[in-house]
Amino acid sequence: MKRSENKMEHRNMKKRIPLLFLAGLLAGGTAIAQAKIIHLHATLHPVKGVLTKGSGKMTGNYNTKTDTVRWRVLYHNLTSKVIMAHFHGPITKPGQNAGIQVWLTKPPAHPMPVAPIVGSAKVSPTQAKELLSGEWYVLIHTKKHPAGEIRGRVLTGT
Repeated sequence: MKRSENKMEHRNMKKRIPLLFLAGLLAGGTAIAQAKIIHLHATLHPVKGVLTKGSGKMTGNYNTKTDTVRWRVLYHNLTSKVIMAHFHGPITKPGQNAGIQVWLTKPPAHPMPVAPIVGSAKVSPTQAKELLSGEWYVLIHTKKHPAGEIRGRVLTGT
């Protein structure tokens, strides 16, 4: 083999190695997990027994790779200032009450800034299962209704 042919073969081999590596990854898969982003939403309505024209909406997502839930909560026409907001759960039927799972606001004492409430938090595998199964709800507490003024069940999809 001539020297120039040998150089050419060496260059071609250098180009093939990355392609062979990529082909191997595509054919055999990778150990790197792909994140799945699951969209979340909730329509917030008055808590049973509370007289208010308040309403709201939560949109967000859950990242399966980082176990992180993100949210954005809008609300309107509440009777007084928001003092706190949370994800609560687990519940099995509408209207049930449950404990706090994740604070959507900073813990009190504080008056909240006006909407939106935006944030994120890492959740446990059990919490993620409950959240994605529709067992959590958003609850917004106000100064006039400290037990909660509006709430809505968290559902997956758009």
